[in-house]
Amino acid sequence: MKTDQARYVQRGKLFSLLMILLRAVIVVVVAYQERLGIQSELLS
Repeated sequence: MKTDQARYVQRGKLFSLLMILLRAVIVVVVAYQERLGIQSELLS
């Protein structure tokens, strides 16, 4: 019983970590696309 609970907690921590990483990646991609958009506007 204890091991199952520990495994569940570990999985929850891993999942939350993945969600944080995913959010960070999305923020970086959006910022990068916005910067590219600004650069293309300046060039044209």
